[in-house]
Amino acid sequence: MDHTLNRFRRGLVCLVRLVLVCAVVGAVPLASPEQAGASSTFTISGRGWGHGIGLSQWGARGFAEVAGHNYRQILAHYYQGSTVAVTRPRTLTVNLDEARGNRASWVVRAGTEGGRLVVNGVEAPADASYRFQASGSSTEVFDAATGALWRTFPGPVRVARSGPLVEYTEENNPLLTYSGRWTPGTSTSHSGRAYSYASATGASVTIRFRGTSIAWIGPRAPSYGRAEIILNGGEPRVVSQYAASTSFQQEIWRSGPLPEGEHTLVIRATGTRDAASSGTVIVADAFDVRGAPASVRDAALLQIVNASGPFNRTFVRYRGIFRIQPEAGRVRLLNEVDAESYLYGVVPREMPSSWHMEALKAQA
Repeated sequence: MDHTLNRFRRGLVCLVRLVLVCAVVGAVPLASPEQAGASSTFTISGRGWGHGIGLSQWGARGFAEVAGHNYRQILAHYYQGSTVAVTRPRTLTVNLDEARGNRASWVVRAGTEGGRLVVNGVEAPADASYRFQASGSSTEVFDAATGALWRTFPGPVRVARSGPLVEYTEENNPLLTYSGRWTPGTSTSHSGRAYSYASATGASVTIRFRGTSIAWIGPRAPSYGRAEIILNGGEPRVVSQYAASTSFQQEIWRSGPLPEGEHTLVIRATGTRDAASSGTVIVADAFDVRGAPASVRDAALLQIVNASGPFNRTFVRYRGIFRIQPEAGRVRLLNEVDAESYLYGVVPREMPSSWHMEALKAQA
């Protein structure tokens, strides 16, 4: 939705500029025949949003919803000469620096509360953020808060996560059902760089899950209101997202221990607020399910907290492990993740789950 608005705004700006140019040209005296003939052809070129390589999400949606194409036909259009086949599971290596060059340092932490980093098999002493930087061909690891050196590892390091089994469910996961008016938004401060918010009384989000506890993760702010929490059809409990200052990815509410099996959580906007709050907004960012059944979705979650230089992936969580390589006094960050786990992270970020199933298949 944000991308659509951006494209609309860019198109509107171009249209306004073109109108202004035409108005200016019309206001000046006509050129002589010699001058007019010298430049009578104008070329205007443009393109869609993004890298322009491979599949267009909006194009895939149009093929599925309007033309009635299945995912094989959509893929045949965008990847001509290719074939669809079943392949063996494989591990992907993703460069998280987007080809901008290596950084002087990266700050990383476990992606969920209670977890710890495990570097080359050695568990970090605390659930905290750690800064990785190069020292010659070695990798130095510092406590990001105190600046104290924790350990020096020879060569590259592999960073994993220890802690309780967790399934981190983002706000646009198909497991969630929204009712009433919710508005999606994007921000690098939110989990997965996206969130949904509502303020109208009765707007609700429902998540059905398997696990032994669940937490609602979201921001707190001076303009946020109250929500009702209903777990497994029980009595509603009112929880507030208000805080005097804004903070992100906070644990708004956590259930007590739950028996193994299926559970249902409903969060409903009440349209009410604390006395000090200036609004009634509630925000769904993510849900932290503990004790979830083992599956590819339970792959270790790691979180980037900061990086030296420009960076637009702060606070994003990644499945799999990190490989941090010292190179010429700087460090490169790579994400090693199996293909299925990678798809759990990337497909919801590229297409809403409400789009046509054949378009979603093509994206996957």
